[in-house]
Formats: sequence, structure tokens, C-alpha cells
Amino acid sequence: MGKASVELLEKLRAAGTAQVQLIVRTTDEPGRYVALLKERGIEVRQQFRLTRRMAIQGPAAACLSLVQEPWVEVLEEDRPVHTWGK
Repeated sequence: MGKASVELLEKLRAAGTAQVQLIVRTTDEPGRYVALLKERGIEVRQQFRLTRRMAIQGPAAACLSLVQEPWVEVLEEDRPVHTWGK
């Protein structure tokens, strides 16, 4: 697996301009890339500095282009988190 799963890459290609939500793990401080993402029409919804991740939302095609960036380590779908409560 590269920076994203084959399934995710296929979903992003098929989605075109539809809005998607992803988690991006960066090689260093994620805050350095907020302005660059904004220029591409991608909103940073939250930053997780300790784990070098950002929750982003934007057009699928713009998000797909992040795979080519050297500062992106991993792209993954931002999925709901469920707890195992009683």
C-alpha cells in the first residue's frame, strides 16, 4: 500500500468534485500546510499535532492530488468512531 488504499483512490477518482472527508498524516507539523490546502479549496476541520494528522474536507479531485505531495505520508477516510459502551 502506498499513501492511500486502492479502494480509497478509486472512490476519490469516481467522486470528482463531490465533497469528501479525509484524515491526512503529514511528515512534520500539519499546521505548515493549512494555507496550501486552503488554496486548493480544502478545509482543515481539525489538527492533531501530536499525531501529525489533520481532518480535512474538500473536493475529491483536489484531495486526490495530495497523494503526489512529498509531505503527505498517509490519506485515509475520515470515518465515524464508535465506542464499546455498556
